[in-house]
Amino acid sequence: MLKKIIILDRDGVINLDTHYPHKINEIIFMPYIFDVCKYLTNKGYELAVITNQSGIGRGIFSNNEYLKVRDWIISKFEEHNIKFLEFLHCPHKPEINCECRKPNTALYEILKKKYPIDLSNSWAIGDRDTDVIAANKAGIKNTIFIGNQKELKVSIDSNIVKSLEEIKNIIH
Repeated sequence: MLKKIIILDRDGVINLDTHYPHKINEIIFMPYIFDVCKYLTNKGYELAVITNQSGIGRGIFSNNEYLKVRDWIISKFEEHNIKFLEFLHCPHKPEINCECRKPNTALYEILKKKYPIDLSNSWAIGDRDTDVIAANKAGIKNTIFIGNQKELKVSIDSNIVKSLEEIKNIIH
């Protein structure tokens, strides 16, 4: 059976993007994130995270520091009875031009190989144009951009919301 998946970005969607947050005390969850994720799972969606974490490649924090924070985030969601199918990250800095850094799609391809995904009924939610571009390139056409049209560097075809709470008006 095909899975309906919501692919979330981390910084700017799950937690505030406070410029390379990499310590537990730096993670501030976005307003409504637990409520919205519970709503989505109750609608039959499974959740996954695909995130660029160039702070690793830049030497700002280690992969182990990232994994510690990731595991803590996962535990906080589990406290709300919310589970992630996958929590994938690209550790490279942009100059490497790797295949896993959004807007490239290698992490999406890993997800698609591992799980039978219903691409036409799945969604990607991000706060950067690269989140939407990567999802589209991977075959996920349903996207939500959190932010303001003025923040976009390129034109994208996406639903645009100012806050997570508005997602409930788009995904029914």
